[in-house]
Amino acid sequence: MKNNSSNSNMEDILNQLQAIKKVEPNPSLFSKIEARIDRTKTSTISMIWVRAAAAVLLCLVTTEFYFILDKSKTTKEDIELIAPTTNNIISYE
Repeated sequence: MKNNSSNSNMEDILNQLQAIKKVEPNPSLFSKIEARIDRTKTSTISMIWVRAAAAVLLCLVTTEFYFILDKSKTTKEDIELIAPTTNNIISYE
């Protein structure tokens, strides 16, 4: 009895699947998809900017290494030439 019931359920499901019809997409759907693809292409960063940023970063890192390695040769007078210290004394007593 159980077997007949499952067979009839399966036949009902197959009959429902045979009744499915092909659906036609909206005519403007393809142009919408193309427009979305074009928007994503324009929002990427060009390689010129990536190379420029990499060059600036490389210059900064190189400068940092130069100053770190040259630190033993730097004196206090050299540093004061670049960044002079200020005197905050208003008056002498």
